[in-house]
Amino acid sequence: MAEIEDHTRADLYLATRRGVYAAQLGDDETQVFPFALWGMATTCLLSDEHGVLLAAGTRDQGVQARSAEGAYRRTSGIAGAEITALTREPRSGAAYAGTEPAALHRASEGDLAWIEAPSFRGPWAAAWLAQATRPARVSALCGLEGALYVSVYTGGVLRSSDGGRTFEPVSDGLPASVRALAGDRSAPQVIYAGTDAGLYRSEKSGYGWTRLALDPRRESITAIALCPGRPDLVLAGGAHAAVLAKPGTPAGADAVVYRSEDGGKHFVALSPERLPLVRGIFTGFVFDHKRPERIYAGASSGELFASIDGGRSWRLLAATIPGVLALAAGPSLVA
Repeated sequence: MAEIEDHTRADLYLATRRGVYAAQLGDDETQVFPFALWGMATTCLLSDEHGVLLAAGTRDQGVQARSAEGAYRRTSGIAGAEITALTREPRSGAAYAGTEPAALHRASEGDLAWIEAPSFRGPWAAAWLAQATRPARVSALCGLEGALYVSVYTGGVLRSSDGGRTFEPVSDGLPASVRALAGDRSAPQVIYAGTDAGLYRSEKSGYGWTRLALDPRRESITAIALCPGRPDLVLAGGAHAAVLAKPGTPAGADAVVYRSEDGGKHFVALSPERLPLVRGIFTGFVFDHKRPERIYAGASSGELFASIDGGRSWRLLAATIPGVLALAAGPSLVA
């Protein structure tokens, strides 16, 4: 399969079960191509503020970082773990990697040599280690000005305000089954958490959470995004929690997009005529920073969707991608 030769033409990056793909977005046609790490199961992506892809997390090959020459290599410091989440801290530029089994690693800006954050495994970690069915995992990372949030599936949310040196639990009022986190630099005290029991919002940097009203039939929240610079516009991907493990069923997870224009006070679930059938679950949303009415969404079953009206309606762009597990904006989508 041919790969994109001019990497600067990538509008959107996709982490898939068969490597990193890139999408070139056009008004009439969208082209999706293998981009890097072909055949490698990629799980998450790390890009800089200019939309340049820096690294990809993988299922069994650690973090793969891109060199100045464009080649990818495995970075040091993480072994024997699946990479489940990547993020950057805006202020310092430091990068963080979450894994399964649950652990957190940090790398300084410009040097993706990972060092484990030992304080992440505080006294609260005993509950994670006691799980017998599957090891606890870092399910999401969210880096905002002055704070790093880490969610552990079945372990709640931890917060660090000192670059990952120390952590504290901030899960009061929040279920343990956290799948997604999101916030915006323009309002760093506001953070959203998607759980198997609904969508939650904190207005106090994680110190206290409020459950938001959604359709109880699709209350497992698998992806969240806030419009850059306009955090009152919120999108969330919801699904039936009971069928998350079976995305191949005819109706998938009965996924839906929730949309709010008032900072999460009220959400509207899009009607079926405004959203094509999604066979899996939503795994990510990306806003076009220059034209925020344009939004892109990926699904675990391999679909890529687009909206040109701020998320009110969606159309299918591609349906044969080998499972979209994460999205990241390319240079053309970042202001």
